Amino acid sequence: MTRFLIFMLSVLTLSACLHDGFDEPNVGGNGELPDVNSTILELKEYHQPGELVKILDEVIIEGVVIADDRSGNYYKTIVIQDQTTGIDVKINSTGLFADYPVGQEIVMNCKDLYISDYNGLIQLGGVYDNNGTLALGGIEEVLINKHIFKGDPDQTPVITTKSIDEFDDNDVSTLVRIEGVQFTEEDRSQTFADADNRYSLNREIEDCDENTIVLRTSGYADFASELTPAGNGSITAVYSTYQGTAQLWIRDISDIDMNGKRCDDGSGGGGGGGNTDPLESLDEDFETMSNDQDIDLEGWSNIAVEGSRLWRAKIFDGNAYAQATAYNDSSPEMINWLITPKMDLDKVTSLQFESAQAFYTHDGMSVWISTDYDGEDPSSASWTELNCRLAGQSDPDHEWIDSGVIDLSGYDGTGYIGFKYVGNPSNGTTSYRIDNVKMK
Repeated sequence: MTRFLIFMLSVLTLSACLHDGFDEPNVGGNGELPDVNSTILELKEYHQPGELVKILDEVIIEGVVIADDRSGNYYKTIVIQDQTTGIDVKINSTGLFADYPVGQEIVMNCKDLYISDYNGLIQLGGVYDNNGTLALGGIEEVLINKHIFKGDPDQTPVITTKSIDEFDDNDVSTLVRIEGVQFTEEDRSQTFADADNRYSLNREIEDCDENTIVLRTSGYADFASELTPAGNGSITAVYSTYQGTAQLWIRDISDIDMNGKRCDDGSGGGGGGGNTDPLESLDEDFETMSNDQDIDLEGWSNIAVEGSRLWRAKIFDGNAYAQATAYNDSSPEMINWLITPKMDLDKVTSLQFESAQAFYTHDGMSVWISTDYDGEDPSSASWTELNCRLAGQSDPDHEWIDSGVIDLSGYDGTGYIGFKYVGNPSNGTTSYRIDNVKMK
């Protein structure tokens, strides 16, 4: 009897070991990949607008993941592209970026999957019962290894550079770059989406010829509460469509690089520093600005050299002022300038202003003068730091400190005063404020 029990235990143990090995998925790289016989463009030929079509043929495609769900802007979805076009793949699972990150090559056996569209966007996935009607859904987790096989990781997705008015149907669900664009006046320095209520929002992007395209962002994206940049530059995104309207979807905030001068005002932010007639005096209290609006005043330059955050107008207890901070900024470094209009230094002999600080961690603000600034790029000008009293660590939070009268009589010709802020979000950041800037 004892020998029989030992024999049965051995059989069961062997059976369990064999069973475990049988259940290991074929993930490619560690096993054979199915032979590819179709392109994504050929797969899309199965699509019938508004219909749910089951793929009965052995259609095997290959592509590289160009978007995953890491940032939350995509949900239970990856986007893949090949040399012909791209497609959204719906998968009924979360944390897909762990197995299918951007750059992962995958091969898909599409037999018994379904192809349909969501408001015109062609998608590939599984099926579910929607109140008695079959509808396109995600590929169920138990079926993922039957349909998706992993090839080589760390592939570099191809990015196609085009202008806003050059896109066609084959660009849908592919990675594109548009250069020389900016957020419109209404949508710059606004949150990407409504993070508090988890609402998705559209923001409009324009080029210098006034062509526009929508940037769509989910309220669940981890960058939803970030502010859209105020400058001009480039955006890398997945090109998409919704009811015939072109849309862009970014993977994360690093897909946007807009720190250059805008089409309309020659600066990376508000105002226009290149005024031709120098002023003989200045008295700015920022009272014409609205709360949480980037400083945008005639003749002033508001420029982000590093990062995207600009000097912003704030109003507290009825008083308006300009504030700079790197708090909650996604950029590793932040440098921005708020620069006065061009001043006639043969007439202007003094500068005076007030400053305040809060949440002190570093001396992030300094004040400079330049006589060769061109009104556009402060990095290309020569600047001399001015000796003045600034709010610092020993001063109470939010208390206004008088700079004292700063002598400018040693300068002649024309010049600008620049308020420079430097912050590092990862090391903490001090908020700085200025008000009542006077030059006489």
